[in-house]
Amino acid sequence: MKRINILPETTHIPVVNHKRRRLWMIFSIIVGISSLITIVIITKIILRKQKTTTTESTLISLFTITTTSAMTEFRRFKRNNETIYAIWNTTASGNSTPSLPGEEIGTYYPSEPPEAVFDGNLNTIYTNHGICSAHTIELSKLCGVNTGLYFTMNSKLFVLKRFYIAVRRHSLQRDPLTITIEGSNNKISDLAFGYSWTLIYNGDSGLMENQWEVSHYEEMEVNNSSPFRSYRFLVSSIREKSTSVSYAEFVMIGQYID
Repeated sequence: MKRINILPETTHIPVVNHKRRRLWMIFSIIVGISSLITIVIITKIILRKQKTTTTESTLISLFTITTTSAMTEFRRFKRNNETIYAIWNTTASGNSTPSLPGEEIGTYYPSEPPEAVFDGNLNTIYTNHGICSAHTIELSKLCGVNTGLYFTMNSKLFVLKRFYIAVRRHSLQRDPLTITIEGSNNKISDLAFGYSWTLIYNGDSGLMENQWEVSHYEEMEVNNSSPFRSYRFLVSSIREKSTSVSYAEFVMIGQYID
């Protein structure tokens, strides 16, 4: 029987290299897994950055809101027909001695009353002679010392947090250098007595350095968290020898309590 060759003589059966195919499959799997891992890592990094950015933005936003809110809580006291009492021969925790208009010892110039410090006008001033008078020949650094004012707010309780004093330049020697500030919640009839007052500030007026511009002043911090309805302001020293103490504005900054 004749054997028939079904393959052409030029046809060759390829020899399959199983080892090479296996290595190629392993390599493909490794590349695939590596790509997947890389994608997962990159995705996590992106998500983490987005989360961090969102958190930081939220924190910044909250901080901004909190800061703005805190700042808007502070307001400047504006006089609303409050009676301002001028005083002299008075020290912190001591009884208040009334000061009257005049040019003698214990008086203030009639045209320069205590109300001037709350009128928002730098051209008006409060001048008090204290133990001296307008006619004193021998100038002294004690003139105008231990003078000041007190008043009761018609509005809500007020927490004093900061203040500044503005002065006029024609009377540099009369600048108050050190002051005291006290608060009280006692009734008005008791405010003449020292026991009514609580000391909340004793120190620099913010005018220690020479102030050559009327608008230049230093805002001072008051370490106080107590609300008061009444406040007393006293001068404890002046810049140079003079016949009195003078200042244009006493600006109180703080929070009103409902």
